[in-house]
Amino acid sequence: RPEAVRASQNGPVCAGGTVSLSVNTYPGASYAWLGPNGFQSSTQNPVLTQVSTLDAGSYSVTVTDNAGDTVSATTTLTEPPKLEVALDADQCALPTPITANPTGGTGAYTYRWSTGAETQTITVDEPGSYCVTVTDENLCGRLACIDISANPPALGLDVSDVTCPGD
Repeated sequence: RPEAVRASQNGPVCAGGTVSLSVNTYPGASYAWLGPNGFQSSTQNPVLTQVSTLDAGSYSVTVTDNAGDTVSATTTLTEPPKLEVALDADQCALPTPITANPTGGTGAYTYRWSTGAETQTITVDEPGSYCVTVTDENLCGRLACIDISANPPALGLDVSDVTCPGD
């Protein structure tokens, strides 16, 4: 009879990521995995690609040895906390700092701006659209963009009373 079975997985992973399910090896045994969203596999260590929120939940594996004895184990794949990013800037003044303020996600964040900067805050001197991708420890990424217009105030000129030299 198979000894204790230990099922595990590498989650949580972001939508579109890859989940690897695993169970300890028993020579000559067969494996039967069942999970959410109709998942079934007879592979010892199946891999799910392009996962979605529908794939979160419990995955059970039944190991059957050559004598027909079975033992089962379960592992639970959870969804990571949703990563959101808000951008803070004065959209009508130059130069202006733009700060990415992430919430949710897991652990520390990394930043990659369309300017190439890799800091939480950048300062821009030109009008335009600026984007940042914020990534968390699970490698979940979120893109946020902001448009900086910084239109200067219009000068008011009254040209109705123009006088030229010699008038």
